Amino acid sequence: IFQSMRPIFAELVAEIQRSIGFYSSTHRGVELKRVYALGNAFHLPGLQKYLENNLQAPGGVIKLERFN
Repeated sequence: IFQSMRPIFAELVAEIQRSIGFYSSTHRGVELKRVYALGNAFHLPGLQKYLENNLQAPGGVIKLERFN
């Protein structure tokens, strides 16, 4: 499954990096420490690890079960 989903995961990483880049450019001095992820997509095997490897957030990617 992971191999067939790799192009989709790569597109997701690109979108997240684009959003982080925009936020960083409009909020100078803010440092990204970790990424929080939630939703059914994060039940896919390997997605969390793929994001951790490609986003390079110091605190990693933390999967939330729900958002209060």
